[in-house]
Amino acid sequence: MTNSPNSGHEPEPTPQTTPEPTPPRRNRRLRRFLFRTTLLLSGVAVVGGAVGAWWAWIFIQERLSPLVEQNLTQTLNRPVDLGEVESVSLNGIRFGPSSVPATATDADQVSVEAVDVGFSLLPVLLNRRLGLNITLIRPDVYVDSAPDGRWIGTQIRTQEGEGGIKTELETIRWQNATLVLAPAAEIVEPEVEEIEAARDPDSEAATDDTTQDEQAAEEAVTTPTLVTVEQLNGVATFRDNNDRISYELTGQLSSGGTLQLDGETRVPDQATNLVVQGQELLATDVGALLPLPLRFRAGRLGGNIEVQFRADQPIELFGAARFRDVTMEIPGVPNQFSEADGGLRFEGQRVALEEIETLYGEIPARVGGSLHTQDGYDITAQVESVSAEDVLETFELEFPIATSGNFRADLNLVGPIDQPQLNGVAVNRTVARVDRVDLSAVRAEFSVTPQALTFTQIQATPADGGLVSGNGRIAFGDDGGLVFDFEGRDLPGDAIARAYGANSPNFRVGPVGADVQVFGPLGDFQAVIDWRAPGATYPGQGEILYAGGDLQFRDTVLQVAGGTVTGTGSISQGRWQAAVNGAGIRLNQFSDQLQGLFSG
Repeated sequence: MTNSPNSGHEPEPTPQTTPEPTPPRRNRRLRRFLFRTTLLLSGVAVVGGAVGAWWAWIFIQERLSPLVEQNLTQTLNRPVDLGEVESVSLNGIRFGPSSVPATATDADQVSVEAVDVGFSLLPVLLNRRLGLNITLIRPDVYVDSAPDGRWIGTQIRTQEGEGGIKTELETIRWQNATLVLAPAAEIVEPEVEEIEAARDPDSEAATDDTTQDEQAAEEAVTTPTLVTVEQLNGVATFRDNNDRISYELTGQLSSGGTLQLDGETRVPDQATNLVVQGQELLATDVGALLPLPLRFRAGRLGGNIEVQFRADQPIELFGAARFRDVTMEIPGVPNQFSEADGGLRFEGQRVALEEIETLYGEIPARVGGSLHTQDGYDITAQVESVSAEDVLETFELEFPIATSGNFRADLNLVGPIDQPQLNGVAVNRTVARVDRVDLSAVRAEFSVTPQALTFTQIQATPADGGLVSGNGRIAFGDDGGLVFDFEGRDLPGDAIARAYGANSPNFRVGPVGADVQVFGPLGDFQAVIDWRAPGATYPGQGEILYAGGDLQFRDTVLQVAGGTVTGTGSISQGRWQAAVNGAGIRLNQFSDQLQGLFSG
């Protein structure tokens, strides 16, 4: 029997396991592709970066400077002269001394030691937008205001730059700036003496062209007060495609005090809101900057005020301010207000005067009320006590007749801004005296303008009875004078006679009536007195002329002893002269031993 190969029943050998094959060819190809791609992209990146850096450098070096200058000129609508490039980086460039010069129509100007322009090039590459952040290093800025009180006339615009690159001014910063503010020149009403000097050919102020001098005197223009702000730092931020500009500024005034300003301008509406905070500011600086009819001459002021500018509308103010030791003037009102302490509250175009204590000339007063920048004045003042001497000194009046007394008064300043009128009522607090006559009660209604002090009504009661009433006007200036009309009723003739040394027990004057006119220069006026003494021992009437310290008696008629005595006379330098005529006088009225009538 034939055996099979496995007849020995040995197990068949197990086939050996095949080992893992090497990576497929496609994987090797992928790795080679990725490697080559990486090398290629890296090369492209390197080349692109080099090209980008080269482009950025060329752009900054050759194109950015004129682009910034051109677009700043277009945006600010003003010529801008940038200096030489001093340093360059990929996110900034510094220019040397630069300026925004004045133009024929705008005196505003800026000069700076250096200008730093910061930017990012990525937006230029992505969307052709170049945002500029400008820092002015130690700028000197000069800004003058328009006649309406507005300060900035520059119109901000958005412009397309060179090559379609849109330049947007994002911020402007000031570092250690000096700002000079020049308010608009002011036409003021000169003093009466200045106009008269121009009209007087013998005056030292007069020239050959009197008409021209007179017109110049009547239209005097004041030199504006320059306000200098030092150590000024701040930023202006441009938003909404330059439609909104916000700003923050802080600085110190060269005259003392600190200033902080925050605000926003809406360019399409030409509307600006400013919040101004100041401490210990010189009042003259504040008065020069704020559009108020008050002229500050001295003192300090602080407060928080919001200023609103609107197109074709008057400027409005809101907030409050306090001041101390201020000297100020109100155009159209003679004399200054000095040593003033108090406050102002701003309510749009209305300004309320709060708790103000001041001196008007030499007259102490407490002032309140308000003024409206468009409608005019409604200011009140109370004078608790003032002497006649201080009143005369306030208005620079000199009378040859002594006056004394103490008065109180209520004053009211009313009228339009360009033509105010000060009205008042004064009454005596103590017995007043005019020459040698005591007055127990005095009341006067008056008004004051730069040209004159006008008394619309005067009433005076002599201490011994009777009443004097009248009115008059005192014109100011070297050629000024006075005109008064008085009427006296039931005046105490005997008391007045005794005051002047006439005291005869055999002669009674009785009640006297009189019409008095006073006129002429202040220091040399004349008076005409038409008098009547119907209750005198010898009833009579006549006229007395006072001039140059002398008295003349004219048209004197006395009823004496059933007859009439007429006469004239004078008293000059203490000497008496008289001419008397009598008619029909019964002599027996003087003595029983005398008979008949006397004439002659």
